[in-house]
Amino acid sequence: MKTFVWLLTVGILILSTTCWAITRLVAFSLSMSHGSLPLPDLSEWVFLLHSYMPWFPVPWLAYAVYVSLYGELSTSAALRFAGTIFVASTLLVGVVAIACVLPYSVLIDG
Repeated sequence: MKTFVWLLTVGILILSTTCWAITRLVAFSLSMSHGSLPLPDLSEWVFLLHSYMPWFPVPWLAYAVYVSLYGELSTSAALRFAGTIFVASTLLVGVVAIACVLPYSVLIDG
């Protein structure tokens, strides 16, 4: 079960780093092409706080280290761990995707 926990933890690390890179690239692209465009509130919030995204998986990383050092993980605990990672990953990707698409929808509508 420890391998399962570490695979999920590495997966959320990769996901949060990818979301960080995408938000950084989209923010840079928007500032270069449409610098004076007012951003929607969600996009502005996500782009301003994108530097915290690499820190997003720290709770799961701490738990994975704890499990590796101090004990064995039951099947139900591993499934709960996987469920929390799934929900958190879905929320992160959803918010980042919406925040990255919103400015372009404003360009098309406006």
